[in-house]
Amino acid sequence: MRGAGLMMMRTQGGGSTTFIGANSTPVISPQALTFPAGTQGTDYAFIFLPFGAQIASITGGAGGWTADALNWTNYGYAAKVWRKQLESGDLAGVTLSGATNSDYMPVLVGVWRGPTAATLRSSNPGAVGTTCSLTGFTKSPSSKGLVSFVSDRDANLMATPPAGFSGRLSAKHQYFTDQVADLLVPSNYINGAAVEWTDFQNGTDQIGFLYELS
Repeated sequence: MRGAGLMMMRTQGGGSTTFIGANSTPVISPQALTFPAGTQGTDYAFIFLPFGAQIASITGGAGGWTADALNWTNYGYAAKVWRKQLESGDLAGVTLSGATNSDYMPVLVGVWRGPTAATLRSSNPGAVGTTCSLTGFTKSPSSKGLVSFVSDRDANLMATPPAGFSGRLSAKHQYFTDQVADLLVPSNYINGAAVEWTDFQNGTDQIGFLYELS
């Protein structure tokens, strides 16, 4: 399925973090990426590519992206999440280069205002089943919330975000469903609690990433 999934909203959370927006587009590398309307040069951005990311990179703009990667357990697909606090040089857009061309696997862009950093707290390379569980952790004193990305090798349905999380975007493209959710009131997360996405299609793999904003 060609075309882009899009969700735009602004939600204040805990007096310190605001969700600005998110968008998705199929990957035709090199793929120009744009940030949601209203994005500013000090906002915090994530770029999620669940498939075809073996040699993918983000080029253009001000540079300085940090990347986290994993390989799907059963399929071997390479996934990456890039993240950084934006600079004014990024606002005209950046380019995803070196990715596998794929009409059925989108790249997702999400932006939050307030955080200046993000830490990868957990990732899950996938297993067959209906749940994607991300290991719990102890919050930082400077925590400004949590953000989680998941991808399911099935486009029949959307998963349910973890308890307390707000679903921000769901993109379906042919054989995959990719989702983003956040929890913007840090006190609502209990230290050590697993973060679990549920209601995935049984019989296919799911992967996930969990970040803490600060």
